[in-house]
Order: sequence, then structure tokens, then C-alpha cells
Amino acid sequence: MGLMIQGERVAAGKRVAQAREPVKVGVIGLLGGLLGWVAIPVVFVLGSVLHQQSLDEYVAAVFNVPSGAAVCAGLTLLALGGLYAMWAGFHVWRGYPERGIHLLIAGVLVVVASVLAGQGLAGIIGIVGGLLALLVGVLAWRVARARAEEESATAAGT
Repeated sequence: MGLMIQGERVAAGKRVAQAREPVKVGVIGLLGGLLGWVAIPVVFVLGSVLHQQSLDEYVAAVFNVPSGAAVCAGLTLLALGGLYAMWAGFHVWRGYPERGIHLLIAGVLVVVASVLAGQGLAGIIGIVGGLLALLVGVLAWRVARARAEEESATAAGT
């Protein structure tokens, strides 16, 4: 017979999916990733307001200097990090708190990318989203650790 996937058990000769209890804070991690995506256009809008320029002038000013390469890299990482945080937040929410480590990584990635893309205060939305993902990653990691300790205590008791 084939290998079992995590979360499956053998019952009466058949593989049956084991029900998992949802971890509701995963929704906040999902929101953190969504804020990372929302931060992409907000970086330019907020930057133009803070620099008192029109949006066209601000975008041209940002990309026509050597630091424009860092902004491009930050925007690319922000898109990838936001998607990664949404994926990890969804899995934590669906009952896989061991994916909290992915939220930690995605949160750090979104914060760093927002700082690069926004070049300061303009990246605040992405920074908040990254911090939310980071916080939920820590909470999910603690839940996963508690579940593992509970399972080992149950296994040792029987």
C-alpha cells in the first residue's frame, strides 16, 4: 500500500482523513498577507502625498534614481511575500499550526520588502501586514508546540 499523507490514519483497511481543529488566528495571518498586497499601490499613493507631488511625478522621481532598483526589488518581494503569507495563514486557519514557521518567514519578508519598496513611512501598510503575519506565526508555533506535547503525553500514557 502507498505512503500516508500527514493528517491521515488507517481505519478498517482504508485511509481516512483526520479532522483537524481550525486555528482561528490564521485568518489574521491571511489578512497580513493581504495587507502586503494592498501595500503595493499604497506605497506610491502615500509616497506622493508625503512628498507633495503628483503620482506621476513621484513614480518618475522614485524610479529615475539609483535607489529605484531597491524599490523594484522591494515591490517584487512584497508581492511574493504577501502571497506566501496568505498561503501560510490559510493553512494555519484550516488547522495546520505547524505551518506557523512559514508565517514567521513570510512576515519578516513582507516587513523587509515594505521598507525597501516604501523607502520609509510610505511602506507602513506592508510593515503592519508583515508584523501581523509575524505575530500569528509565533502564536501558531506555540499552538503547534502545545499540540505536539499533548500528543506525546497521550502516547506515553497509553
